[in-house]
Amino acid sequence: MLDTDTRQVRLNVVHLGLWTAAKNALIVGVLVGIVTVIAFFLGWTAFSNSGGIASLASTLSGGGSSTEVASIEKVVNTSSVMAIGVVVAVVQVVSIIVLGVVGAAIYNGFTHLAGGLTLGFSPQGRR
Repeated sequence: MLDTDTRQVRLNVVHLGLWTAAKNALIVGVLVGIVTVIAFFLGWTAFSNSGGIASLASTLSGGGSSTEVASIEKVVNTSSVMAIGVVVAVVQVVSIIVLGVVGAAIYNGFTHLAGGLTLGFSPQGRR
């Protein structure tokens, strides 16, 4: 027998907690930061293993001697690229947290004008 009862639950979201938004943004930011550091590592590994350093040195010098390649490798190496990647990741984490909290505060301000977001849920019948 089919259940013809069409009750629906409506939830009106009128407030987002700023602390909750900050915690959720921190989790998202840390995940994005981890992906950024991994992307820096993989990009640098592909660039250095494909001869990109030698190509860069020859482009910058015009001729490309081995001493210039060695001097560029002293300045631009895996540790310096990873340090830049970590700095970029930290900036991303802080930016995502700030944007999450500011977004929640803006949403809380607009809910006083518009009444919030209404979500509807309906129970699923057994089959």
